Amino acid sequence: MILEETINKLIRDVVGLLLDSPGYAIKAKQINAPRPSTEYAEIDTISNSRLGWETRKYIDNESDLDITEEIEGMRSIMMSLSFFRGEAVDNANKVRIGFIRESIQELLRSAKLGFISTSEVREISEPLENGWEKRSQFDIVLNAVGTDSDIIRSIQSVDISGEYQARGLIYNLDIQVQ
Repeated sequence: MILEETINKLIRDVVGLLLDSPGYAIKAKQINAPRPSTEYAEIDTISNSRLGWETRKYIDNESDLDITEEIEGMRSIMMSLSFFRGEAVDNANKVRIGFIRESIQELLRSAKLGFISTSEVREISEPLENGWEKRSQFDIVLNAVGTDSDIIRSIQSVDISGEYQARGLIYNLDIQVQ
């Protein structure tokens, strides 16, 4: 599975590429991070949900007697892109449309992400004590394949002890399974 921070960094880089301004976008909700003094965008992960059921595959390890379980499942990842100050709405529209570019699609595919959709650009300006701050926001939905693996330890041998009683006779049993 692609880590959330990796996806966030990729989307930040795409925003900087589309606006021809590297470092324009930052990760949202950074503790104790200063707020930029110029216009900027922030990228936040909204949800990471599964689509359907995970598949399981068991692989016999050649180097030992254990089995490796591999689990794969489709994920739908929603990211929120928020733009602040300056031409917030125009920048959001430019980035939203830019996600359709073939070069951006190829960049996402190379990172094993599938582009699904974007929401509409919402103008969400807010009043401040000295005027208005221009703000806009839209969401993007991506798909990825989540993977996990686990080693299942094999049972190499079992010893079974038992006792059978019938008509006053007692039979002791020792069974070894390998």
